[in-house]
Amino acid sequence: MVKKKWQTKGNNSELIESLNKTTNLNPVVLNLLINRGINTEDKIKNFLEHDISYLHDPFLLPDMDKAVARIKKAVENKEKIAVFGDYDVDGITGVSVLLLYLRDELKADVCYYIPDRLKEGYGLNMDALNALADDGVTLIVTVDCGITASEEAKEITKRGVEMIITDHHECQNELPECVAVVNPKREDSEYPYRELAGVGVAFKLIQALAGNKDNEYLLEKYSEIVALGTVADIVPLLDENRILVAYGIKYMRNDKNFGLKSLLDVANLTSAEVNAGTLGFQIAPRINAAGRMGNANVAVELFAGTDKQKIVEIAKELNEENNIRQSVEQQILEEAKQMVRDEKLENKNIIILAKEGWHNGVIGIVASRITEEFYRPCILISLEDGIGKGSCRSIKGVNIYELLTENKDTLIKFGGHELAAGISIDVDKIPEFKEKMLASTSKIITNEILTKTISIDAEIAEDQMTIPFVKELNLLEPYGMGNPQPTFIIKNAKIAKIAALKDGKHLKLIVCKKKKSVDCIGFSMGHYVESLRVGDTVSLACNLYINDYRGECYFGVRIRDIRLS
Repeated sequence: MVKKKWQTKGNNSELIESLNKTTNLNPVVLNLLINRGINTEDKIKNFLEHDISYLHDPFLLPDMDKAVARIKKAVENKEKIAVFGDYDVDGITGVSVLLLYLRDELKADVCYYIPDRLKEGYGLNMDALNALADDGVTLIVTVDCGITASEEAKEITKRGVEMIITDHHECQNELPECVAVVNPKREDSEYPYRELAGVGVAFKLIQALAGNKDNEYLLEKYSEIVALGTVADIVPLLDENRILVAYGIKYMRNDKNFGLKSLLDVANLTSAEVNAGTLGFQIAPRINAAGRMGNANVAVELFAGTDKQKIVEIAKELNEENNIRQSVEQQILEEAKQMVRDEKLENKNIIILAKEGWHNGVIGIVASRITEEFYRPCILISLEDGIGKGSCRSIKGVNIYELLTENKDTLIKFGGHELAAGISIDVDKIPEFKEKMLASTSKIITNEILTKTISIDAEIAEDQMTIPFVKELNLLEPYGMGNPQPTFIIKNAKIAKIAALKDGKHLKLIVCKKKKSVDCIGFSMGHYVESLRVGDTVSLACNLYINDYRGECYFGVRIRDIRLS
């Protein structure tokens, strides 16, 4: 079992008292905000209100004026435009919103292209670009990709096709030579917020094309799709992202987009249940499954299609693809865990596994789950025809990209960032790669790094275990990266009942704190049934939620960790 350290945040009582007088917010909510750097009346107002006026001017993005001018010229001259995007949820949603705006609002002659993950891989490729040129396309607009495509931009320009790149990934020293490169992370960018998702940059382009007006209309029309892509890409839900996601969830609860409503239906979710969590963990995987299994185009049709019956069928297809993806994922996970045990890798500094037949579109998810369970960097490699394609995941304090850079002589190619990366490798090089990566990690990994930290916001008292208190906490939604759901400690509670759910996978507890009885659920914590007993006194690190069961609402607890008191 992974060692975990509980780290409790501080309490600025003087500032809480001062802000309580001017904001009238619950002191616990104020403490949460202060510890997240939201520590003035103005910052609190901006954070809680999701005011549309806080959206930044899209023309502050570099090259936005050039992008708008070229697209408007293409529309006016009836040129054929192609929107080219990535196959993940961010790319699919970004392609969808830009396609919808160009087609429905500007009446452009527009098509789209999303590469096949399994056959073409990530980003621009010349076969696809040449096929678009052969089809009469004269302007390509990228979404969520293209920032490193300098060679591709040069080559397609020779064919008389111009390119606008919209992206949000880190820029290299050399930017592609094209009409415009719209990216908030450019070194020369004056844009106030760097952390937009790819779909967020696409939305800013739409705003600019609309003349930076009618923002309410644009949000009503597109923010549901923008919210889904933003949450799925795990960018911070702060600043502009927070506004886009909050509006998207609001309109999603009103069933504005038929495609999303159809997806909610097949996921057995009501619009009232929509929040950042359900988007990230239940809706996004269904969209992602299409790209992972090699058919991302149908997901665009879900959002941009006009035939309602076909949209319903696509939602069912995506749901089935997700079921297949889950089955494949579970099989690979079980095989990988058995290999960890057989090769005694539990206590190694890094877990590296390779196998024939592993689905290249799914191993990234499995690597994440192995990293979560064993709290070590993990690299899973799918082998085919003498080549391995790998997905890498890491933990805080271990920069996987730097480790790969240190050992790049063993790789065909690699790319990524601190916590996630991808590699290609000759099968014959894998033993040397493993040896070198183990040597590299031994230099930097310590017991402290391998101790997972749970950040605790505050202790919760019995009188706070109520539905009204959770509703006050929910003012902080939408939760996500940069604004996590608050974690509390319940100290010295006595176990009144223990049960395992779903074939022993999950843990169900009823605990008593003085006269208060609380239902608790621990997902993927069923193994605790063997070590806990009724009557034990425990402390829980947990999140709070409202359990709506058959129309009745109850205060509930989601367990993150358990300690015997």
